[in-house]
Amino acid sequence: MRTVQLEQIEAGEAKPFADVRAELDSQYRQDRSADLFGERQEELSARIEKGSTDIDKLAQDLGMTRGSIPEFLRGGGAEPLGSSVDLQQTVFSDATLNQGKIGGPVGLGDDRLVVVKVTAHHKAVVKPLDTVREEIVALLKEERGVAAAKAAAEAAVARINAGEKLEAVAKTSNLSAEPARFVGRGDPSIPAALRTAIFEAPRPTDKPVINSAALDDGSTAVYVLTRTRIADTNTNPTLVQQQNVQLQQRSAQGEVAAYISEAKRKAKVVKNLSVFE
Repeated sequence: MRTVQLEQIEAGEAKPFADVRAELDSQYRQDRSADLFGERQEELSARIEKGSTDIDKLAQDLGMTRGSIPEFLRGGGAEPLGSSVDLQQTVFSDATLNQGKIGGPVGLGDDRLVVVKVTAHHKAVVKPLDTVREEIVALLKEERGVAAAKAAAEAAVARINAGEKLEAVAKTSNLSAEPARFVGRGDPSIPAALRTAIFEAPRPTDKPVINSAALDDGSTAVYVLTRTRIADTNTNPTLVQQQNVQLQQRSAQGEVAAYISEAKRKAKVVKNLSVFE
């Protein structure tokens, strides 16, 4: 049991109005803007629910900027609106697509609202080869490059496991091997995907752990894990706490992903192909 004794009470000191005027003015403007934003959203929703179909008049009455987008793709969207899920669902809903109604309002971030009206809808068609040739060639080159990098990395791992030195294997491929060093979980000097692979690898015991990791840019890194050490938790307890939270989040995400994957495997899925027409 602990006893606390109150010995003195001091009155708070009020700041002069001149010192806080700018802060109060900024806060008032933010609060007022949030209120007006909410009111505008409610008014838009009410007008649309009443069956308003004239988007030009709606924009004029509410002081909204009017614009047109020549092509809004399913799954791809269009700039400057983007391709958020909510916006996609609104644009390609039956009400806006087939009934000529205004869709929305849809929030774009914390400070923008958009309403949409579809003027024309075209079914998906196969583009002529001439118009997509360069795109296809670039995609094929990228896929082949990724596959080649993966194959080269797997061959390098096999050679190192067979007894060759990492430096020698790298030299035959006109690459350089970084000298051995310790890296932390948040070390920015190496790609995040490589850090993840290293810290998810088993700890080396009698022999090094040799493997490869696919990186976000399509390349593949080969790593040799020879030794691990535990950081001194007394030097930076805040960092340790953050790392523990990150590990818990990563573990939770893995469990959720595994659950979803198993649910999909067991579920009976019926595809409604008519929505893609």
